[in-house]
Amino acid sequence: AALDLQSGILYSADEKDFKTAYSYCFEALEGFLIADPPKAVRALKYMCLCKVIQPIRGRDIDAMKCMAEAFTQRSLSKFNKCLKDYNRELLGDQVVATHSRELRDNMLEK
Repeated sequence: AALDLQSGILYSADEKDFKTAYSYCFEALEGFLIADPPKAVRALKYMCLCKVIQPIRGRDIDAMKCMAEAFTQRSLSKFNKCLKDYNRELLGDQVVATHSRELRDNMLEK
């Protein structure tokens, strides 16, 4: 797992190949999940960084960011606003809609 994490770091820093770096960091995450949870968090952080750096933009990505921020803040009102503002992007996709409902239910339970 440590070698995978180091490879991910090198691919992101030296090669600017964020897709490959993400893949290595994912392998590191899986290896560290049980053995070393703090390093697993580090691998996940690098995976997120690789995704943020990639030049993918648009309403679909904005919708996912909105939903993630609302869930992180545990704000049901913000979450519902995301569902309203990005209705087509979030609820028009059956997979995303299913998980959106699960996230909303999770917030209602806590």
